[in-house]
Amino acid sequence: MEQARNPSTSRLDLRIRLVVFADGERCPMLMDVATGIPLFDPTVWTLTVYRRHSASTMEQALRGAMLIHIFCALRGIELVARVRSGIFFSASELDDLEREAGKPIRMLAGRAAGNAATDAVGDRQTTARCYRTSDKARFLRRLQSAETVDAVDRQTRSLRLHYLRDYLKWLGDRESFKIGSNIGDGNSSDRFKKEYDGALVARVAQNEG
Repeated sequence: MEQARNPSTSRLDLRIRLVVFADGERCPMLMDVATGIPLFDPTVWTLTVYRRHSASTMEQALRGAMLIHIFCALRGIELVARVRSGIFFSASELDDLEREAGKPIRMLAGRAAGNAATDAVGDRQTTARCYRTSDKARFLRRLQSAETVDAVDRQTRSLRLHYLRDYLKWLGDRESFKIGSNIGDGNSSDRFKKEYDGALVARVAQNEG
């Protein structure tokens, strides 16, 4: 497998693809289609936190990570830099994020890739499908049908936000020693990090319900 990478904040074309290891283990990964390389942070997160869970659970978790990376790409936000800044997301950004969580992933992925017709992985698909020229009519029918569906059910939305919150918490924990590093003394910096961590969980949880 090629070295995993972190995404840029420009156009971003993401898919969740199922990788089968030599021992038969099935492992979904969030891929950058342009490079064919898994995104570094979501890969490390799922392999360290959810490796013992089913491939289906890992896929659901990756949808949460996929959502925040798409959200940031659409708004030109560098996610890790934002986490390190301690500013996190504004109330309006969280409201926008909550709305985006209620939309079909394929719509969001298409916007991030700069192509409204992008066939990103569907809500119940494990692998992305590639359409040949002979499949054009079937693809157009699927696209027309997808355009009439502009929202997912509440349970799906809540599940995405649950895993998104978990992913952000993991990023915050990993970057905690850098958060608020511009604050002078160590005690103030430690207090700032704890307050940031609590605010991160509370604010996303508020939008998760």
